[in-house]
Amino acid sequence: MNTIRLKILTTMLMLPALSMLLYSCNMANHKGKEVKVYSMLGKSFEDTLRIAHNSTAVTRMELEIVGNINGRGKLTYSHPPFIREQTVDLQGSINKTIITDWYDESCLIKYEPKDSLVSGEIKINDIGY
Repeated sequence: MNTIRLKILTTMLMLPALSMLLYSCNMANHKGKEVKVYSMLGKSFEDTLRIAHNSTAVTRMELEIVGNINGRGKLTYSHPPFIREQTVDLQGSINKTIITDWYDESCLIKYEPKDSLVSGEIKINDIGY
């Protein structure tokens, strides 16, 4: 009976430790990722993001968008050469994570203000898997 309790206790103590180890390994794989800051949101712009990844081929992307916009804007992202695009509406406080299948090491983005007087700042980070 004591042996069973000891095994259960050991298992209960090892699971959180294993979870923390796996989480820290995942975070270590994405050190040095580039965060781009855009603060001229009253004007349209285009940019190319280089996907940060540690694998030999990118198959998934997380696009993190954080910031605040006074007014409304539209962010469009696509594989080169921008044939099939996805759009995200931006307004107010922004904290979005887009997870999608991705098979390229770059991501083209386009931003357009939807209102005449738009201000604020957004930060965009991309991670490839």
